[in-house]
Amino acid sequence: MTTDVLVQIISTVARVLHFLILASVVISFLPNIDRSHPIVRFIEQVTEPLFAPFRQILPSGRMGLDFSPLFALFSIEIIARVLVGILAR
Repeated sequence: MTTDVLVQIISTVARVLHFLILASVVISFLPNIDRSHPIVRFIEQVTEPLFAPFRQILPSGRMGLDFSPLFALFSIEIIARVLVGILAR
């Protein structure tokens, strides 16, 4: 497998994860959404393991704001850039 293909795979996975995290954030603001819908369940099954480590570290605020999606986005971006940087050598 060439380096370009690996870079494309890493970039695509990072973009898909970014999209799923943003979808999860939007879903969290929709009170009447059916949480048993297969697409919603899929999004939650993919994103919750990404959020869990940050939820354990971050204190829960009085305002009820969950910053774990933001930290997950940053982490995915950093990991993707590091991997692409390593492959570019």
